[in-house]
Amino acid sequence: MGAVIQSQIEALKKWEQKIRENILFKEYVLRKIKREELQYEGKIKIFEQAGEIYKEDIEALKAAFDAMKDRNTRLVVELEREKILMEEALEEIHGKLDHLKREWASI
Repeated sequence: MGAVIQSQIEALKKWEQKIRENILFKEYVLRKIKREELQYEGKIKIFEQAGEIYKEDIEALKAAFDAMKDRNTRLVVELEREKILMEEALEEIHGKLDHLKREWASI
């Protein structure tokens, strides 16, 4: 009878050990899962922050580009107006030169 009880005690101790190992393994897995969750939360926060920074940079870049396009549009309009005025002045000068050449030729 004592041997049977001793055998049952040994069997229970083995089960206890296996259960403890299983508990330790489950705790390890839970810690690993929690660590992964925290890492992902951290990565998400970093990406959100980076995304916000990137978004702000893009918005600033777009605003600067729009301002540059507006400035360039005004500059192009002004340059085209000046070009037209210069072409008209050239035509006027050519007309005066032609007139002076004719006068010179008549002398």
